[in-house]
Amino acid sequence: GANITHTSRIALAYNIRIREHYFGTNAHKVQEGDLLLIARNNYNYTYELFNGNIVKVIAAQSDNEVEKKTIHIKLGRGKYNEVDLYFRNVTFAFRYRGESVTLSAKILDNFLDRPEGQLDGDILRAMVIDFEERLPSEIKSNLYGIRKYLRSNKADDSRIKELAEAYKNHLLKDPYYNAVICKYGYAMTCHKAQGGEWENIY
Repeated sequence: GANITHTSRIALAYNIRIREHYFGTNAHKVQEGDLLLIARNNYNYTYELFNGNIVKVIAAQSDNEVEKKTIHIKLGRGKYNEVDLYFRNVTFAFRYRGESVTLSAKILDNFLDRPEGQLDGDILRAMVIDFEERLPSEIKSNLYGIRKYLRSNKADDSRIKELAEAYKNHLLKDPYYNAVICKYGYAMTCHKAQGGEWENIY
C-alpha cells in the first residue's frame, strides 16, 4: 500500500512513523527491507532509475560506515559555509521492463529525511565542488576556461574543448556526483505518486 499526502513535510512525518513501526526507534537510517522512492532520474547505472520509482533495499552500509565529506563553499569576503555530504552504499531490487533486477549504487543520505521536495542549492554546489576537487590536475587548472566553454560552446583554444569533453566524461562516471537521490518510499506526495500503481492507498 501507499500513503499519499499533499506536502513533502507530511510525507516525511508519515515515513518516519512507519519506519519506526517496522524497524523500531534504533534502526539505521537505511536498512535491509526499506522502501525508497527515487526522487531524480539517474541514467548512470546499468539500469535507469526514474523519478517516482520505488525500490526495495536488500543490503546497505550501516550508519557508522557512511562516508562523510565536509565541503567548504566560498561566500566571498573570506567567509565560508560548511556543508556535510553523506554517502552510503546500497543494493536495491526493483522491476525494470518487466524483469526483477538488482543494482548497487551510492545514495546521498542527506536527502532521505529532508522535508524539501528537491535538493537545495548548497548541497548541489557542494557536490560540484567535491567533484572538481577530485579532477586530474590539468582539467582542474583550466576550470575557468572549461566552464566558459561549457556555457557558450565557444573556445579560442582547441585544448580547452578537449579538456571540457574530458570534464564531461569524468562527470558522467563520478559515483559521488551521480549518487542516487531518494526519499523513503512508504508515504509520498500526490505529485511523486503520479504513474505509480498500488493495491491499497490510504
